[in-house]
Amino acid sequence: MSTRANYSFIKNNKTLVTFYIHHDGYPEGAANYFQKALLLSNGRIDSPDTFTRANTEAKICYNLMGDIEYHYIFNIDTQVIKIEKIYYPDEESRFKRFITVSQTDIYTFINKYYKVFSSTETLQEYTRKFTWKKEKEIEQRILQENTWIDIYIQGQFNKEKKPRCLALIYQDLNNITKELVDNTLNYGLDNPNYADLILKQQDLIKQLETLVTKVKEEK
Repeated sequence: MSTRANYSFIKNNKTLVTFYIHHDGYPEGAANYFQKALLLSNGRIDSPDTFTRANTEAKICYNLMGDIEYHYIFNIDTQVIKIEKIYYPDEESRFKRFITVSQTDIYTFINKYYKVFSSTETLQEYTRKFTWKKEKEIEQRILQENTWIDIYIQGQFNKEKKPRCLALIYQDLNNITKELVDNTLNYGLDNPNYADLILKQQDLIKQLETLVTKVKEEK
């Protein structure tokens, strides 16, 4: 759907860059773009580059485009996103009227608006894996996996409260498991990284169990 939108990234109260995407600019579509960036950056967007690496269709523009319907302003410092809906008073005029729809943290935004579209790679991938399930069941599973919830994660010195989602933990767990297998095959169990990888794997499994429980409780 060709709903046009601009995506601005600000830091220290200054606009770093603004991108333009020609389609899916309504909040449900924008939530998908930001979700891809969050998953690519391990749950926090610290640079506009993350957004473009996750969404190759995003193009830099130096001014807001004349025909946009939405403007998303993302604050890198606070991880807060502001949604502006653009209205045009009449067809003859190019004058825009900006109305703030909402302003909230990026995780709440995704939890509210993230949708599964039949054309997305995610749905196609799950359809291949779970051919015996109905499409609605697959969509529900994807939505649950992409729900962000604050949980406590053991840091270097103490536990830190961080937003996590099942999809991100699955992704991390797959990477750690692959690294474990590679280490075992190439170096054997004596490799000094082996014990550390096992601990990371166990921690991710605990996170997974915690999130699964919380997602079920909140549904």
